Amino acid sequence: MNPRQSPALSTRQVNQKKIIQGILLQDILTDIQATYKDNQDYQYTLMSFIKFVCDDREFYCYFGLSTIQDYKTWLTTVKKYKPATIKKYLIVAKDYCQAMYKRKDEVNQPVKITEDITLNSRGKPIKIPKVNTQLKQGFKNYELKKIKQAYPTLTDLRLKALLSLLYFGAYRIGECQSLMWSDIDFNKKTISVVGKGNIANTKAMHSEIEKALGELQGQLKLKGAIFKTAGKQANTKTLRRWIQRFLADLDIKGHNPHSFRHTSIMECVRAGFTLEQLKYHSRHQGLAGLQAYISSVQAENSHELIEQALTSVSKE
Repeated sequence: MNPRQSPALSTRQVNQKKIIQGILLQDILTDIQATYKDNQDYQYTLMSFIKFVCDDREFYCYFGLSTIQDYKTWLTTVKKYKPATIKKYLIVAKDYCQAMYKRKDEVNQPVKITEDITLNSRGKPIKIPKVNTQLKQGFKNYELKKIKQAYPTLTDLRLKALLSLLYFGAYRIGECQSLMWSDIDFNKKTISVVGKGNIANTKAMHSEIEKALGELQGQLKLKGAIFKTAGKQANTKTLRRWIQRFLADLDIKGHNPHSFRHTSIMECVRAGFTLEQLKYHSRHQGLAGLQAYISSVQAENSHELIEQALTSVSKE
């Protein structure tokens, strides 16, 4: 067999003699689906590694002595993931290689990784983490009721606009902090953000976000950054302080700005959103954290469903 090298191997022009094993992609996919059918998050993370070692014809996956290290370099330089994310992906990749060898009687062509590639500076083995397959908890019903009752009465339009983005748009606090008025298109009713991995995303504005931002811009006639303090763009710490003060006034403890995002996504899950619709709303680049709740189907009328799922606080 004269296999075409995978992207991982061909980019470094590694001699094929250094390939430990080549396995049919279909065999690997069948094995993964059967073994990790109850852990969708683990399966999704693992598929990143499988796609990395797969050849460009998607026939074979090739594993070599430096595969894990090459994968780490790719995650760092190409994907530009954060260290904690890279650590998780590497643990899953290495664990899978070891697990395949342990299952050598069940797999026709097992992979045997002979190098012990440690993932920290001290050379100690890293334990395989328990992969979270559920969305984190958001506000409890009585807490959310307090928030919805207080929201319409807010006189600080900056805080009101921030809350609308966090809850109705499921935006992260860092995304809100970086927003400029030029990112808002009131004519098309869209809002653009640069999210994780510096990936730009544009989606329809929820009606409450449109209303809150419209009031803020109309009254203060602001330009440049949406959230300012003392005439300058507010930093993330300042926005967090606004939220914490708001929650403290309502005697709501144990939450932070991200709780609004969790609550928003969870309510959409309860409303019956499909996996792709949740991805549209939350702007997740992957589907790992969402697959534990619904099956993957094509999104239809995502914006309209968001309007229905997140009940307008003006009606509360």
